[in-house]
Amino acid sequence: MFTEPNLQGGIINTIFALLFAVNVVAIVWGIAIYFTEMGSDHGKAEGKEFILKSVTYLLLLMCIYAVVEWVRNAVGF
Repeated sequence: MFTEPNLQGGIINTIFALLFAVNVVAIVWGIAIYFTEMGSDHGKAEGKEFILKSVTYLLLLMCIYAVVEWVRNAVGF
C-alpha cells in the first residue's frame, strides 16, 4: 500500500547540501580569480583571501552540520 515518505530532516539536509554546494563553487571561484590575476599582486592576494575564507566557512559548516546531526540523534528525530 501507499506509505508516506519519511521527511525527518529532509529540509535541514537540503539546506546544508545547498550551502555546501555554494561553498564549493566559491572555492572554485577563488581559484579562478587567483589564476586569472597571476600578473598582479593585488589579484593574487584577493584570490588567496577568497579561497581561505571559503575553506574556513566550509570547515565551519561541516562542524555545524555535525552538531546539528548529533542533537537530532540525541533528541530522536
